Amino acid sequence: MSRFGRDVLMLSLPSHQSHISPQILLLRRCTIIDTLTPRSAAGTSTSFSATTSSSGWLELSSSELGCGHGAKRKKRQENQDLQAFLPCSWGVLSDLTKVTRMHGIDPVVLVLMVGVVMFTLGFAGCVGALRENICLLNFFCGTIVLIFFLELAVAVLAFLFQDWVRDRFREFFESNIKSYRDDIDLQNLIDSLQKANQCCGAYGPEDWDLNVYFNCSGASYSREKCGVPFSCCVPDPAQKVVNTQCGYDVRIQLKSKWDESIFTKGCIQALESWLPRNIYIVAGIFIAISLLQIFGIFLARTLISDIEAVKAGHHF
Repeated sequence: MSRFGRDVLMLSLPSHQSHISPQILLLRRCTIIDTLTPRSAAGTSTSFSATTSSSGWLELSSSELGCGHGAKRKKRQENQDLQAFLPCSWGVLSDLTKVTRMHGIDPVVLVLMVGVVMFTLGFAGCVGALRENICLLNFFCGTIVLIFFLELAVAVLAFLFQDWVRDRFREFFESNIKSYRDDIDLQNLIDSLQKANQCCGAYGPEDWDLNVYFNCSGASYSREKCGVPFSCCVPDPAQKVVNTQCGYDVRIQLKSKWDESIFTKGCIQALESWLPRNIYIVAGIFIAISLLQIFGIFLARTLISDIEAVKAGHHF
């Protein structure tokens, strides 16, 4: 609406009326919004139709009050931005999932879930103790009890179904061997695991045929063909600089000579042999975590009992 039109509407109001109708207030509000809102490319703006009744008041149809067109255009633009952002976010999450090929479950998501649970427990415990809130303390205590029994169940099931756990770990390791060159963090993780345990592949160096770069098939033209990563190489104490090409063409040689240059034991076998040697350390860590959880449950239950006793004493 132009300035001339607004002036005409204002002059058409009777001067003897001291009360301003709600329709006129809404018209003024629409006029201000229309003035502050940028016009479209065609230069059009929302128009208002008004008629004068017998009493001299302007009658405005609610369907004809078109104020807020700028707000609608802004909302439409926000929806378009959101629709453009969601596919981008989904693409980033899918890339994170492809790093480890865990069929939709990414370790980053697991870490975030653990962080959310710990933050929630810490918040419930601290606020519940400071404010003497029994509901938050019961939530804190019950969640820790649930986590304790879940950990105990997982440990028992892992001990009873060792073959199933071994097969899942083998599938996980082999799927990550395929993606060894796709992500630098995954590459560093596998190299660290192989160097720390002096192993190569899931069950042996031949598992690296799963990777397109190290595959020995005739269709491969990679320089790393029939080789292994440098983390599979037996370290030479005389070399201070890591030779990243030490695994080239190693598997072209006879298997009897592999022991001279690379590790031939698989990482699954290395971990299986590591666990019995360090069973006391693993058991000690599990017992220490369990004792901390039991101690937290005891403190929470004691505080709940004290709060209930104090509240019961005030009632008498």
